[in-house]
Amino acid sequence: MVRRNGSRLTYTVVEYENWGVSENRKFHGARAIRSEEWKYFIRPNGREGLYNLKEDAGELNNLLTDEMDDADRSQCLKMQKALLEWMHETGDLSIPEFETFFKNESKSALV
Repeated sequence: MVRRNGSRLTYTVVEYENWGVSENRKFHGARAIRSEEWKYFIRPNGREGLYNLKEDAGELNNLLTDEMDDADRSQCLKMQKALLEWMHETGDLSIPEFETFFKNESKSALV
């Protein structure tokens, strides 16, 4: 799924329905959203990642940590909100689980 702002590409959203089976599954499938500079993903077990692709193209430094700075937290919240918006637009059935996770369990504490 590609989101556009006018003619300019802003986000690409990817949904992985069969991203492994986990006993600790919080929701079905994994989701990822990216822009030219940023990538955020969340897996069925609740593992998240935030990468600055311009500074870390190999995605070696996950910025989602307990010590993340305010700028990274803000970027993560922006990506999560855009992902939820896409999920609502496409009628994704996992919306309640993702909203609960983002609000209560995510390292970015979306509220």
